[in-house]
Amino acid sequence: VIPGRGVVGLSGLLPGESGVSAERIIEDLDYADEDPHVRAVLLEVDSPGGGVHATDMVNDRLKRLKKPYFAYFRSVAASGGYYVSCASRRIYADRTCVTGSISVKVESLNVAGLMRMLGMKVEVIKSGRMKDILSPYRPMTDEEREVIQKVVDTFYGYFVDDVAAGRKMDRAEVERIADGRVF
Repeated sequence: VIPGRGVVGLSGLLPGESGVSAERIIEDLDYADEDPHVRAVLLEVDSPGGGVHATDMVNDRLKRLKKPYFAYFRSVAASGGYYVSCASRRIYADRTCVTGSISVKVESLNVAGLMRMLGMKVEVIKSGRMKDILSPYRPMTDEEREVIQKVVDTFYGYFVDDVAAGRKMDRAEVERIADGRVF
């Protein structure tokens, strides 16, 4: 049994942060793959999701697991919490578990109005016009929004493809429910 509780991220959580590192899950999977006494792996998921890179790393390692792999969902297995489980042979879930949220998002806080109100201004020196694309100190331009949307759409495509492959579903069938909703 490999625990996957909390936000799935990369190693180096800050003090007070809770979550599980992708590297730790991968280490546990490597151990399970090599231990002849381990006949199957159960990933116990209780996670609202996590970073795209971290959850993709775990999903990739699970797809290469030599042993049968199952997932068990406790109270929540959403977004990246679902992503790390989609390749499992079977998914078991508590009846009150919230799951799904097959989607990707990028957030940026815009405090430009507050900065103006406080009489503060940020000076930026950069080598490329897109270097501060998600700066919280100014509104995002239409061009920047388009660039970020393309990145989100690319990652969303990977997510949908992996769900379709892992659950043996048609991609169009996954897309019908992959709008961020939870179940």
